[in-house]
Amino acid sequence: MWREQVLSGAGCLQRGDWLCRSSLSSPAGRFTLTHRDDGELLLADSTGKPVWSVGSAGIPAGGLTLMLDGDLVLYDAGDWPVWSSGTAGQPVEWLLVTDDGNVVLLDGSCRMRWRAVG
Repeated sequence: MWREQVLSGAGCLQRGDWLCRSSLSSPAGRFTLTHRDDGELLLADSTGKPVWSVGSAGIPAGGLTLMLDGDLVLYDAGDWPVWSSGTAGQPVEWLLVTDDGNVVLLDGSCRMRWRAVG
């Protein structure tokens, strides 16, 4: 289901990658995951309507990373974790932003291990 998106690299983060004050869009551009300057991680639709968010707006931004241990972690500017997906120890390889409005974490076989839904 998601293998083509992983292979194309559209809207993906690979294990070990960072998203810092930038965005990832779903393949058709229907949804965008943005790490904002104020530290919030926001998934919004193409009109800008928020669908899902984590973090605390107003905390200086650090970055979002898909850790080597499989955990998705949002950090503040002081490198303190603000939020985590709780997936440490799972074989997570990819984060995808999907055209149906989800942020998903997948293993190497493209099986979903975690999902954020608004």
